[in-house]
Amino acid sequence: MELKSCSQVTTIALGISSSILFTVSFVSPASAVNLIINGSFEEGDYDSNVVDPNFARLSQGSSALTGWTIGGAGVDWHNSNDMKFPIEGDLIIDLNLDGGSSGTLSQTFSTIIGQFYTLSFSLAGPDLSATNPSFPNPRQVSVQVAAVNQIFSTSASDHLDLQWQLHELSFQATGNQTTLTFSSLDNSGFWGPALDNVTVVSNAESVPEPASILSLLALGTLGAASTLKRKLKSSKSSEKETTKVS
Repeated sequence: MELKSCSQVTTIALGISSSILFTVSFVSPASAVNLIINGSFEEGDYDSNVVDPNFARLSQGSSALTGWTIGGAGVDWHNSNDMKFPIEGDLIIDLNLDGGSSGTLSQTFSTIIGQFYTLSFSLAGPDLSATNPSFPNPRQVSVQVAAVNQIFSTSASDHLDLQWQLHELSFQATGNQTTLTFSSLDNSGFWGPALDNVTVVSNAESVPEPASILSLLALGTLGAASTLKRKLKSSKSSEKETTKVS
């Protein structure tokens, strides 16, 4: 799913009277910028690489899939005719080239050194049958990003009733450019791990935790109370001065 890059900011106003205002602004999750280009695999030259009505074949070095670099033996680019259904849009990536050879998919994006980011993606294990798998089960994919290298697994599911699993991984950027790579670990079975809906967002754009919001609410209340107390004290002092003059 491609997250919108527009800036949507939510502001909470805290106060006791119209003259006392304390605000907290934060970016809503829906507006967090996805650093990945074409994370749902909908963009690119699909038609020129079609080998049958159900998928396109992308060989190593192919530039057909917008934003992504194809490695290893290559990957297959499936439509929803025989992969039902993608999480986002109409197309998904199968990390095994038709015939069983494993491929890789990678993309490099801009980051800030030392800042933390969250990668999320959806993974499925398409098979002819969920109960009697013909291919490796579970299906496995290696994910490498910055200094993190982690293996994720997913159980087989019928290719006409894909069971997607959402996975997340947090990492810290070690450079101004970070490369994300997905690699199939299955060297047999013409369907490998299926991938869709890849996003990377900066943790700096995350919504504050409820505890943090409560703390800010408390600060706002204390600040408002302090201001009100000073106003009352000033008002009483003025009344005393008026009485003395009389």
